[in-house]
Amino acid sequence: MGRYIEPDNDGRTAIFDRRSVPAAALARFGPRQYELQLHDRSQAHAVQAALTRASGGQLDVEATEDGVRQERADLRPVLYGTEALLLAIGLVNLLTTLLLGIRERVRDFAIFKVVGLTPRQVLTAVTSGGTLLAAVAVVGGTLIALPVFHALVVVTNPTDGPDLATSPTWWWVLLLFPAALLFTTLASLLPARRAAAIKPAEALRYE
Repeated sequence: MGRYIEPDNDGRTAIFDRRSVPAAALARFGPRQYELQLHDRSQAHAVQAALTRASGGQLDVEATEDGVRQERADLRPVLYGTEALLLAIGLVNLLTTLLLGIRERVRDFAIFKVVGLTPRQVLTAVTSGGTLLAAVAVVGGTLIALPVFHALVVVTNPTDGPDLATSPTWWWVLLLFPAALLFTTLASLLPARRAAAIKPAEALRYE
């Protein structure tokens, strides 16, 4: 009927058909918990409400997916915090990389400005370098990081991992590209302005 989620006791739970239990054992012990596998999973909450209402509130009915959904919700703040930290580290690394690159290429930028490169063109050249790095990061993160994330979740939590690991919807993935370009452009503004402010006379006076 499909995969059953059992987080208790690390998933080491035997599940068997009620018809396989001898009548004497069933009469003596009797089941205290029933698990229902629905053909239409979208009706889980409707069945839950119907059973609770029919039993007068004596049955404690729970939709299994609610537990999984709650575990996902509990993990989201941790993932969001980690992603924000990694994003900040990436932007700082990009900023320092561009600043060091401009410092090492002061003479090159001065020569470019002497031969006619305008400050606007200097800004475009520097920001386009950051944009290229962002594009590579987004493509690599989408194609490599998502499968690695799924594998790590399953390895670290074999019981619930396959159900907890989810992928973002396609429109979230598409939003990564403009968001990455926006962040990298903002991070590249300071290095680009420094490159545009280079004075050829001072940079080349010892040549």
